[in-house]
Amino acid sequence: IKYLKVIIKLFVIILIVLATRYWTKGYTNDSISSLFAYYNEQEASVNGEICQRIMDIFWLKTHKTGTSSTLSIFTNHAFWNKLTPILPTKEVSKFIWICSPVRYAKWWDTDLNSYTQHPNVSLFHLRYNKKVKNIMPVGTKYISNIRDPATLITSYIGFYTFDKECLKINTNETNGSRLDAYLKHPEEILFNNRRFVNPMLYDFGYILENENNVSEIQNIIREIDNEFDHIILLEHYEESLIIMKELLCWDIGDIVFKIRNVNTKEVKEEKNNQNQVRMRQLHLGDWMLYQHFNKSLWNKIHNYGLERMARDVRALREANEAMHSKCLPTANNVSERDRTTCFFFKLYGFDMLPPIIDSLQLHDGNMEEAWETFSKKVELT
Repeated sequence: IKYLKVIIKLFVIILIVLATRYWTKGYTNDSISSLFAYYNEQEASVNGEICQRIMDIFWLKTHKTGTSSTLSIFTNHAFWNKLTPILPTKEVSKFIWICSPVRYAKWWDTDLNSYTQHPNVSLFHLRYNKKVKNIMPVGTKYISNIRDPATLITSYIGFYTFDKECLKINTNETNGSRLDAYLKHPEEILFNNRRFVNPMLYDFGYILENENNVSEIQNIIREIDNEFDHIILLEHYEESLIIMKELLCWDIGDIVFKIRNVNTKEVKEEKNNQNQVRMRQLHLGDWMLYQHFNKSLWNKIHNYGLERMARDVRALREANEAMHSKCLPTANNVSERDRTTCFFFKLYGFDMLPPIIDSLQLHDGNMEEAWETFSKKVELT
């Protein structure tokens, strides 16, 4: 028994050493390709357990919530697995977003009942409609992005200056400051821009009859919680991606991302606490939505383990840094696979939609050929 105890102790020490070496190893430029080892594999290991890798994903691309960064993750996934994306008709493909509400709703709400494709991924802006479950495969995971409405609305006000019909704000009384004008007459501005009262709820398919009806808001949030498997929070973006990785049975290499589409037209005025409190009050539905999923995310993080989360966030940052270096124009000896991954790493959504639609229509749903044609159209390879 004495010798047995000694042997057990030595065995435990060896395991600890091996585990420490495994989990603390860094990602280098030379090893970046190994980050993508799980593409096209059906099984992977999450936390030491074999699980089924999730392929089918409905991702609700909300507005101004960090989705431009998330887009590269899901497009990379779609490309390597030759998935079929949900696509609008070519006639409305140029601008599908909240600033074109008729077009934004029409292609989706009217075409959904007669949708002939069999998609297994979603990559573009659309309003959520529960009927999507009639066309997505069984077992699809539903994911979206949100952020604190105080910063969201500030971003909206700064970003949509180029479209005067989108978010109308009269700045005659405020020396051209859109934020000051908004805070001075918010009710008047929001009355003329109803979809911006709670823009995140609008993307999720809801418009409140009474913006201050807490009971109605709570019911809507419960519905969203039941419909979606995971919500990514911009303020805790890396942690959100780690939890998503676990949900989808993916690897760190599957969630590398580049921060993109940073709003150069962002409102420059100081975002003081008083203004933020005011904006949360004005957009109560979105604020309650954010509070709910912020609490939900932190419950998931605690269940995941704080130390484990910190370790995996470090690994993700190292993988991102390695990919940044790998994707520099001056990088040498870049493999074809890495060049392809770099393309999606640096991708902008508006550049991608038309060629994907063209390619899919050209090959009538044959995604092997469609993605190949797409890669040639954008000079990917």
